[in-house]
Amino acid sequence: RMIAEILPALVKEQDTKDVKQVTRAVIYGAFVEREFQLKKDKLRNGSSGIVISNDFDEVSSFQRFSMELAANMFVLRTNSVMTQGIDYRFEKNLKDHWDRFFGNHNVTLVASRFGAPIINIGRQRAFRHKSLLEYFAAKMLVQELENSIKHGEQVDISSFINRRAVHEEPSVPSFMLDIVATNSPLKDA
Repeated sequence: RMIAEILPALVKEQDTKDVKQVTRAVIYGAFVEREFQLKKDKLRNGSSGIVISNDFDEVSSFQRFSMELAANMFVLRTNSVMTQGIDYRFEKNLKDHWDRFFGNHNVTLVASRFGAPIINIGRQRAFRHKSLLEYFAAKMLVQELENSIKHGEQVDISSFINRRAVHEEPSVPSFMLDIVATNSPLKDA
């Protein structure tokens, strides 16, 4: 469904019929951008019930939250997260790993979480599709690699990838390659 909705617009936008230039990461990027714009509109028109300041950068915040969450889920090898309400825990267990994403009621975090493509079923949280988790995890890893290189660190890319067990989920390195090939400073590195 995503491809059927996004691909024709991408091909038209690029003013070309060469679909080979449109990678999986480009399709996901366009899909996510459209989703983020819809969520931004809901935040701004007040239908979300969340009141945010005028200087809040919705799309950037949605993206950052999604990348951070996906990277954490990827590293911990989980496709979904079970949140725990305060009434389910003893006082000494009030901070679990996922509280920083789902247990914090800071308005900026709530708004960022609102824009992320996640589903809530009871206390269960997950990306709407596993491939979205993989896409955002790949974006986070590419950004981490770009930042390391930008700060002058010597980076052995195969070691970088192996340390993060990226090879265990083949679609993550595939997304990483697509992201680098289309719009990353690493493309020319």
